[in-house]
Amino acid sequence: MTSTAAPLAPAAGKPAGTRRLRTLIGAALIAAAGVVFMVLSYIACAAPNAPALAVLAGLLPLAALALLLCWRSRSRLPALALWLAALSAVVWNRDWLQGHATWVYLAQHAGAMALLALMFGGTLRGGDANALCSRVAAFQSSEPPDAAHLRYTWQVTLAWTVFFIATGALSLLLFFFGTMTDWSLFANVLTPALVGAMFGAEYLVRRRVLPGRPHLGIAGTVQAYRDYRRSHG
Repeated sequence: MTSTAAPLAPAAGKPAGTRRLRTLIGAALIAAAGVVFMVLSYIACAAPNAPALAVLAGLLPLAALALLLCWRSRSRLPALALWLAALSAVVWNRDWLQGHATWVYLAQHAGAMALLALMFGGTLRGGDANALCSRVAAFQSSEPPDAAHLRYTWQVTLAWTVFFIATGALSLLLFFFGTMTDWSLFANVLTPALVGAMFGAEYLVRRRVLPGRPHLGIAGTVQAYRDYRRSHG
């Protein structure tokens, strides 16, 4: 998740001000959804028999991410069939899940980290230009990235892969060997903060490693990644 070149010019009919407003509205909606999700997570983890809505909220992010990966898989039909089978199993065992909501949220958190690690790590082979962060940087750049740029974005892709693996592993360790309070704090509060810290640290490192170039900030980098995903949907 990095970008070092100036973004492409806005499309005709979409002034920069309109794009910024849409980005701000989108960020506000995401933040509001995050707050709602955290509240539902707390209710689900604290209640002995969690409400069905809280359980569903815990499954939706993981299900959506898994569906995206299945849709982009080279074996799309088998992957989608497996996703539907997993969804059917969840529906079939919904009563059990309501009584064991903490396991749902463990699957959501650790599972999302594993899928993200797979999404990023799966692009590390095939050269520097094939890495996910390299693709995003090339997509939004007005000029092809040079070798130093591509090597850096490959390393950033590797760093995100390691981050997601480490976060998922720590989630499992806290769940099985720590207290539920510690795990919930890590999964619902510290993980988003750590993701934000990763973005900030990468931005500072990028300015030092690739000096004298235009650099997108954190919000711009996130927007570049979103634009790339939409264009390759």
